[in-house]
Amino acid sequence: MVVQDLVRQYGRKGVKPSCLMKIDLQKAYDTVDWQFLQEMLEQLEFPQHFVNLVMQCVSTPMFSLMFNGSMHGFFKSKRGLRQDDPISPLLFVICMEYLSRLLHKMSDMPLFDFHPRCREIKLTHLCFADDLILCCKGEYPSILLLLKTFKLFSVSSGLKANQQKSSIYCHGMSDTEVQRVVDVSGFTRSNLPFKYLGVPICSKKISVAQCSHLAQIYVLPKSVLHDIGRICRAFLWSGQAYSQKPRNVAWDNTCCGKQFGGLGFRDIILWNTAAMGKYVWALTIKQDNVWIKWISSVYLKDGDWWEYKPPVAASWYWKQICKTKEHLKQFFTQSNFRGMTTYSVKQVYETIIGNKPRVHWDKVVWNRLNNPKHRFIGWLAMQPELEAVKSWLGMSTNSNNLTRNTSFWDNYVPTVNHTVNKVKQVVRGRIHAVMPKSVSKRDTLYSWLLLTPCD
Repeated sequence: MVVQDLVRQYGRKGVKPSCLMKIDLQKAYDTVDWQFLQEMLEQLEFPQHFVNLVMQCVSTPMFSLMFNGSMHGFFKSKRGLRQDDPISPLLFVICMEYLSRLLHKMSDMPLFDFHPRCREIKLTHLCFADDLILCCKGEYPSILLLLKTFKLFSVSSGLKANQQKSSIYCHGMSDTEVQRVVDVSGFTRSNLPFKYLGVPICSKKISVAQCSHLAQIYVLPKSVLHDIGRICRAFLWSGQAYSQKPRNVAWDNTCCGKQFGGLGFRDIILWNTAAMGKYVWALTIKQDNVWIKWISSVYLKDGDWWEYKPPVAASWYWKQICKTKEHLKQFFTQSNFRGMTTYSVKQVYETIIGNKPRVHWDKVVWNRLNNPKHRFIGWLAMQPELEAVKSWLGMSTNSNNLTRNTSFWDNYVPTVNHTVNKVKQVVRGRIHAVMPKSVSKRDTLYSWLLLTPCD
């Protein structure tokens, strides 16, 4: 979302000169220099014994090549970190720390100027594993310093940019300056939108086509959420993604727990609200991360977050987060959020949907002895509207002619007396199986007392 805010003014008239580079590191894990890694561990003052153990793990792997089903050769590697090794991501982060420190020192140089709105928090880059974003003011001296710093990092660490996959985004700059930057960097000039960490980055509100798997990391447009709910309802009752077949049970009754008479589905709109609530919680407790610093610098400006109202010129996603906060204020207080050590989407979702009365037949329907089809039919039968069963089975009988089958109903939705009698029969049968001889009245009374619930 920080990147989303960085490019929000891109493409508008009168925008300040801005430059953003999305760098793809070429074979990131496979090109890390071992000597550089060892020096980084030593300079960060890790114990020497620990450094030796890490370098032993990194430098000892040996490899063979398979040709036509047979192994050939047995040789050692000279650089790189092993893929899928649990320690490799941590070592890679240590390598990227060198780039962060270089950029921090570079930002103090007089020729460098920050990207608009980044001066207060001194933001020059964003990095998550091998996904790297560099940003600065759209002036050639600042861009050149940024590229030289990255070049120094590449020579030291062995991590180089893939020029074919790296892109540069310049706005508010003349074509001559942009071409000069492209020639120096070797990157491709591109236009918005682009994807960063799988999330579409654009200067406008995200479109329906860009929303595929973002329900837990982004505020989705209402039209997308309604379409998802419509597809789920259609598939439940017709087996097709799109259908006009009437729904037999209200969707609100379906989207609740099985113990409350539903199917255990989640309401996608409320779930998205609960998932976005983690940003409200993070701002409330003032987590120490780049996004919180960005929001505090650009929007809050030391104001009271709980009473904050977004300005008209704020970005779309920020307005949606503020709307989420107002929604959650109906169920939580500021002290409630501050009291949470960790944020649970599930607990917040359950609080939003509220408490519903439990049903007495959930164990009858949802047990492992029933196959899925019979469970669903049983669930329909337990709904207040028996019309649901008739409609699902394709029956055209008038609902006024339906009569209750008492023997069937008492057998599957038993009364208290019916249940007690069944328990007595089971206990009596088990006692006779264990002790075939006659049982005294005293033992029978004792067994019955053990089974009688206390008030």
